[in-house]
Amino acid sequence: MKYKKIALCIIFFFIVGNIAYSSIFAQQPMNQMIPGMLTDDAPYYNYLINDHIKNTFDYSAPPISGAIGYWIEEIDEDLVLYYLQGLVDFGPRVTESTACDNAGTYIYEEFENMGLSVRYHYWDSGSLTGKNIEATLPGEDPASDKIFIVLGHYDSVSGSPGADDNAAGTTASLAAAEILSQYRFKHTIRFLAVDGEEQGLHGSSEYAEEAVNNGDNIIAALNADMIGYAPDEGDDEYVKIYTNTESEWLYHYIENISIYYNDEIGGLETIDDGYISNSDHASFVNHGYDATCYHEYHFNDYYHSPYDIIYYMNMDYDAKVTRLIVATLAELAEPIVHEHDIIATDLIVPSVIPHGQTQIVSATIQNGGNNSESNIIADFLVNDTILDSITIPHLNKMESIIVNFTWNPTHGTYNVAIETQPIPNEGDLTNNHVNQTVSVIASPIIDVDPLYLSFMLPSEATDSDSITISNLPAAEAALDYSIACDDGGAGWLSAIPVSGNIAIDYYDDITITVDSTGMTQGDYTGNV
Repeated sequence: MKYKKIALCIIFFFIVGNIAYSSIFAQQPMNQMIPGMLTDDAPYYNYLINDHIKNTFDYSAPPISGAIGYWIEEIDEDLVLYYLQGLVDFGPRVTESTACDNAGTYIYEEFENMGLSVRYHYWDSGSLTGKNIEATLPGEDPASDKIFIVLGHYDSVSGSPGADDNAAGTTASLAAAEILSQYRFKHTIRFLAVDGEEQGLHGSSEYAEEAVNNGDNIIAALNADMIGYAPDEGDDEYVKIYTNTESEWLYHYIENISIYYNDEIGGLETIDDGYISNSDHASFVNHGYDATCYHEYHFNDYYHSPYDIIYYMNMDYDAKVTRLIVATLAELAEPIVHEHDIIATDLIVPSVIPHGQTQIVSATIQNGGNNSESNIIADFLVNDTILDSITIPHLNKMESIIVNFTWNPTHGTYNVAIETQPIPNEGDLTNNHVNQTVSVIASPIIDVDPLYLSFMLPSEATDSDSITISNLPAAEAALDYSIACDDGGAGWLSAIPVSGNIAIDYYDDITITVDSTGMTQGDYTGNV
């Protein structure tokens, strides 16, 4: 009887285990590849872990500051779509192809436009060559050599536009750079885009090897690979996180971030899905660094096909996962937040304005400190002269408000700014001012007198009439004119020039004379 019970227990656990195993993998068709599976053209490189790199499993992750909620809310579908479209427009980005090279140049220029220090990391693995793009935001703690990395591979397989695999991951790195480059951190952040992933993690492996040789103290590498596909209801509520044992602290930190910033991220539950070795985080793990991979909950049905396009992606989900990644990165790098700090950002005013047009000039005023603030004064300045002021009664910690000013500019060039006056004990006075150069261009108003030319010829004769074209305001104008005959008198149209181009200076007049020589008897009326 005893042995029967044992046998029944074994059978029971075997059945339950198989059911659980089947349910896990039922989410993904077995004829599809998932990260960690290999194609014939993607050899696995079994790098030895560099034992001279200090293992960071015991790394003490910083407490969550709670200061970055407003920052990550700036990541929306439009921002994600902008970078996705920019990458997908190159077509399939196969490593060593012209399209992949051009995509790398595009990424470099986008990073550069953010004011970051950017470099190409050219690599040669022996069987393949390529270039990684690295942008750096230096940390401001002189005692820290810690480095945190966000990355995604920008190459794709042949024949696939690679929207989800992996323009989506590269977009996360670009979006992180655009948002976080506006702020300051204790530790250094690197924004990385690598190629050669589809052939076996070449680019990231070469990069990690160089980092080891340089003695770079990389605490964590956050890899984004396929983060934008969520076709079914509920798919957009989960994201898979892959980590090895040594990097398990990263999963728990990401989980805490998703809970703390749940509202700002949009609701995203993390799933600890074990470890996979076939995405670029593995290159860092294989070289002794801690790393993790963010991956969509529902594996893309169009993986490695011509149908991996933006149309089949879920932009809201992509933005949510990107917000989680950026929030994790920002908190790990420890944002520098003062006890008292008012920040002016996002000045909205056209760079060119027509003369005589009333403008609304606006900016976002944010309380970036750790305390509530009252009676905050925002000034509107033109050429360093205060034209108007607004008092903001109260702002809670991390709360923001948009202030608006009315401006009636005249012809000229101006430096337009909105800035906040210093508050007591303000920790940073470098971020309370936002400005832009604005050109006001006078719009010419053209007057034609008379509007009609009238000819009344009793017989064939020589006659003439004229029109005057005037430019009323002080702005040069160039315009085309044409003169037509209302009643279709072919004689007039064929006898004289009926069109031309003139330039009129400020407050100037131009007279055009119409010669009616050769016209036959009749009444004619022309217009301009």
